[in-house]
Amino acid sequence: MLRSLCYYGCCLLLVTACEPSPSASGGDHARVAPPAPIVESGPVRQPQRIIPFINSEQYYDDPDTLSVDPAEHADLIAVVESLPGTDRGGWDWSPADRKDWATFLRQQHYLVAGTGTFTTTAISPTYLATMQIDGTWRLSMFALREGAANFPGLSGATHLVVTEDSYEADNLFTCYLYNGVELAPTRAVDVRNMLELHLYPQKAAEACYEDNSWWLSQNDYDLSEPDRIKVDASWALTERKDCLLGTHIVFRWTGDGFVAEEPTWEE
Repeated sequence: MLRSLCYYGCCLLLVTACEPSPSASGGDHARVAPPAPIVESGPVRQPQRIIPFINSEQYYDDPDTLSVDPAEHADLIAVVESLPGTDRGGWDWSPADRKDWATFLRQQHYLVAGTGTFTTTAISPTYLATMQIDGTWRLSMFALREGAANFPGLSGATHLVVTEDSYEADNLFTCYLYNGVELAPTRAVDVRNMLELHLYPQKAAEACYEDNSWWLSQNDYDLSEPDRIKVDASWALTERKDCLLGTHIVFRWTGDGFVAEEPTWEE
């Protein structure tokens, strides 16, 4: 009997010792709140499938974010979506990926320039510039004057579209007509021919033309403005100055074709 009383007394002492005191727990039956979850500060990532020229590893408010208004950029987006798979041959940008690109812009209203293999460096309602490891691809839209006589071939055409595909040692210019629905190739404009007529002397030494593709690839082309194409050939000042009529030339758009301004010499 005494042994049993001692056993139950010890158990009672152990239970009492394990209960938290009111001073330690804040009162009878008080519970300690679990630690708050750690929340990292900063913007929320935008989930998306990786598409060329859309950097999914960047934030929406990245400083390189390019804002896109689907209404203002509607024609540009539609043109890129309609381009044949053969355009931009320097790096593959398949028609399926272009459609995904167009869908993303219409839904999300932005692009992130980023620093990946495929990057978008500039976009406006009439201009798109992209860059990859060893080349660039640009597209520019020039508004046609109503009834423009020099651009037959597509009924109701509203724009001339010029793409420049620069990679390795080549520059390929391709031109199209666009009427808001269809895109059709045209030979009404030939940028290579424009340069040969207005930037190179008519009777230059034959050595100047030993590799036209190389010549074109050395020039810097600016298609960013909706009313002109600028060409910078200042590299030739130290190499082939006698082969040029100038280092800079502007081809001004009239709505019915390009008019060459006088070449100038600039460093």
